[in-house]
Amino acid sequence: MTRNIFLGLFLSLAALFNANAQNLAIGQWREHLPYNRGKILADAGNRMFCATEDGLFAYQKAEESLERFTRLNGLHDFGISSISYDNTNNALIVGFSNANIDIIYDNNTIYNIPFIKEKNITGSKNINNIFIKNGISYLACGFGIVVLDAQKQEIKDSYFIGAGGAQMNVLDITSDGNFLYAATDSGVFSGNLLSNLADFNNWNRILDDNNNEGDFNKIVFFGGKIYTNYAKPDAQSTTSDELWVYDAGVWNQISIPELPQQPKRYSMRIINNNMVIANDNSVSVFNSQLQRNAYYDNTFYSNPQIRDGWLENGNIAWIADKKLGLIRIENANLKTITPSGPA
Repeated sequence: MTRNIFLGLFLSLAALFNANAQNLAIGQWREHLPYNRGKILADAGNRMFCATEDGLFAYQKAEESLERFTRLNGLHDFGISSISYDNTNNALIVGFSNANIDIIYDNNTIYNIPFIKEKNITGSKNINNIFIKNGISYLACGFGIVVLDAQKQEIKDSYFIGAGGAQMNVLDITSDGNFLYAATDSGVFSGNLLSNLADFNNWNRILDDNNNEGDFNKIVFFGGKIYTNYAKPDAQSTTSDELWVYDAGVWNQISIPELPQQPKRYSMRIINNNMVIANDNSVSVFNSQLQRNAYYDNTFYSNPQIRDGWLENGNIAWIADKKLGLIRIENANLKTITPSGPA
């Protein structure tokens, strides 16, 4: 009797294993990645991309369906550090922590550019942020700036903007149409787009970190002015992050009454003439007069751990949350969107 019981149990387990493996060919693996740790968003129009600590997925807005992108179906690396959508070339630019680059086109064709990854560069190769203008991607990297042309599928140039052409940890990039601005851990630098930016002499430090207390980690062009976020190490301090504005050639620290002063600011974006700022527990949306016209916080869901925010059509908020993945909010209706996988 006991033997029959153990035999029955063995056959049941074997059948369960076979059912789970029946769609896998010999030599293939199925990836089980947690997708709930959202950190970066990119809007491609018909779908919203969400990079997580462990992978990448897209939400098809009309069909309300999900797509996963992993090493098994085309991605060329692990450790996504930044994503941004190129509207000119209809492609998502994916940057990895080792400077590897994937380009995901709208038909889901994925093209890999490993040139910088394979290059012998000391120090960090992390792609911190991606700024795209007129079909050209400017990658803010741990050593400088990399210029990518997604249409030609090539690296156009690289800029080492430190003194004497030294490496510089570039954390974010923006442009006002005439100059390129780089936010770094040593200040804010600018270079005229009509000059040879591969020559470090054409870069000027226009805002210095005199006390060397933190990093200029976010920068945007908004309402004819340059805004940059200055982050100090103590993210929980009420003075940990400062907002600076560059107007008519002068820098000033400013305070926006309706912008939470703590905790840490994770993203600053310009979307449809709005500045969208994501703090750890809220997303604030400001017009060009710095009046807040939308705000999303723990009144929508408890214990938010926000890493990025996006505004669509003025009334749909998208949030990358560290514990819930992707969140969509419209007219106070909240929807969590996360592919199945281990928590």
